[in-house]
Formats: sequence, C-alpha cells, structure tokens
Amino acid sequence: MTTMEAKEMISRELMDSFREWISDFDVLSDYDFARKYTYGKGKEKPKYTFEYLKHFMDYEFGGRWLPHWIKEGYPREVIWDLHREAWLSYQEYSNWHARATGRTEWYYISQRTAREIWKAYK
Repeated sequence: MTTMEAKEMISRELMDSFREWISDFDVLSDYDFARKYTYGKGKEKPKYTFEYLKHFMDYEFGGRWLPHWIKEGYPREVIWDLHREAWLSYQEYSNWHARATGRTEWYYISQRTAREIWKAYK
C-alpha cells in the first residue's frame, strides 16, 4: 500500500462515517443512537458542514492508536510516512497505563488535513 492509497482510504472512511453519523440522526431512535455513539442526539440536527465535521472528529473518528491502524490494514511504515508528510499528526503517551495497554502512539487527522479532505469531498 502506498501513502496515496492510504490517504484515499482514510479520506473515504472519514467522509463515509461522517455521512452515516448525519443520516443516523434521522433514522435511529434516541436509544439506538446513544447505544451506537455513546451519547444522545441532542436538540440540533447536524448539518453537512466543516464545523460539524470537526465536531464529528472530536467525538467519533479523529484517529487511532498505531495497533488499531495496523489492525485496519494500514502498514506501520505507511502511517509513519503519512506522519512525516504532516498528513497525520501524532501524540505520544508514556504513562503506565499507556505502556501496559500498548496505547502509546496516537495518530490522528489534523484540522488542516480535515480541511483538505473536506474540500476534496465537498
């Protein structure tokens, strides 16, 4: 897998998940929505805007721990290359719990990258 293929797959996954989240607001009951997303619908229906995409990324899909990227089929080297290109951002955790669970490297989509994806899919 090349970095270009990974960018396309991540972009598609983000936007498909975002569209599903918006459509689930109308389709699912309050109970089912809360079970799927771990929080209630709220009063305001989300719109297909960049502001709601940022909200979606904060609460639903903004990134993954490195082992989860690998589990989803992205080679470790490709994730590292995307970080070197500044397409993915990185946060390292080194507390005892992170080390014990293997969750020390968090790779996520930055707002700059999200804006690029948004413009491409808009």
